[in-house]
Amino acid sequence: MIEEGRYIGLIPEHRTCHYCETCVEDECHFMLKCPLYTNIRQKYLPNVNNNLPLNVFYILMASDNVNIIRNIAISYALKEREAHLQIYL
Repeated sequence: MIEEGRYIGLIPEHRTCHYCETCVEDECHFMLKCPLYTNIRQKYLPNVNNNLPLNVFYILMASDNVNIIRNIAISYALKEREAHLQIYL
């Protein structure tokens, strides 16, 4: 929602996660915190937990390690998000 909201004119505070409904859905929330993607994180980022500081998100995103990049698996999370939105919206 942080990106979608930008295009439809929502202020950042109203760009909340469709799953959590109380958290702003920014990139960090999407990758490291949202419970909707817990299974994906456990499978592809088993050593990363959802209580990590924001700088860990930046380290992951800036990595040139092929395994980390592959394991971020954002495309899997996007598919999970779209499936959730189709069911609940």
